[in-house]
Amino acid sequence: MNCGEDVRVLFTFGRAQNATGRGLVTHPELNILFATDVCNACIHIYTQSGDYVTTYTPPLNNFCPWGMSYKDQSIYLSDIRRNRLLRLTDYSICVLKEFYCTDVTVFSSPKGLACDDNSNVYVGDVSNNRICIFDYELNFSHTIRHKLLAKPRDVQVEESCLVVLTERKPFVLLFSLSGDMLRVLHKLEQRIIEPWFFYVDENFNITISDYYDYSFKQFSKEGEFMRQLIQFQPMIFVSVFGICVTADKQIVISTSDMKHPFMILAT
Repeated sequence: MNCGEDVRVLFTFGRAQNATGRGLVTHPELNILFATDVCNACIHIYTQSGDYVTTYTPPLNNFCPWGMSYKDQSIYLSDIRRNRLLRLTDYSICVLKEFYCTDVTVFSSPKGLACDDNSNVYVGDVSNNRICIFDYELNFSHTIRHKLLAKPRDVQVEESCLVVLTERKPFVLLFSLSGDMLRVLHKLEQRIIEPWFFYVDENFNITISDYYDYSFKQFSKEGEFMRQLIQFQPMIFVSVFGICVTADKQIVISTSDMKHPFMILAT
């Protein structure tokens, strides 16, 4: 594993059976990190310092959690196997309850999702090349379409903008929350082979996990390559997945490394 300049691994955490994580999200008020586990069909819960707390397994058949977002005491999940969204309401630390499930027929292969300040949920519809929007109770509202929305892999709401990472090219696209195209970042295809997840910080720098390059790369808001945070050696077959940032502005990544499923980076 190679770390970029001024980047180091502070510590690693997680157990071998947790090494199938995809989505990562931090609790904005509590010292909590949620991680989806695709193979074990569950959600692992840690403190933001890496201490294991518990594992929550929803009572569902064929559950395959992927993307995840947190808003107003609710955790929203995309289930890529059953093409549905889930809402988990969290009223107390690490206790997920009041389970809501909505089987959605208007989209296929939902992956990344994000919430705005009004608790609207934006979901990347990979198969249909569009963004689907739902209200906080997961009632379908409308869609966003654009000719560059080719396989929207991940989405994030930042500064009243919808930021979309597409699998093809790839592009990072900026939309208004009403669906108007604002900006296109063109230069990612020179550096990214296959994007999976991304994170946009307060300066609009964008960090992307590149699945086939085994790496996490960071770009400026203009789309210029800034640096490579970390890269794993191809011969050890460590895949890179989700990314988020803790309350202390430390970057958390998830990988398929059986010994170190989760890592916290100092940048």
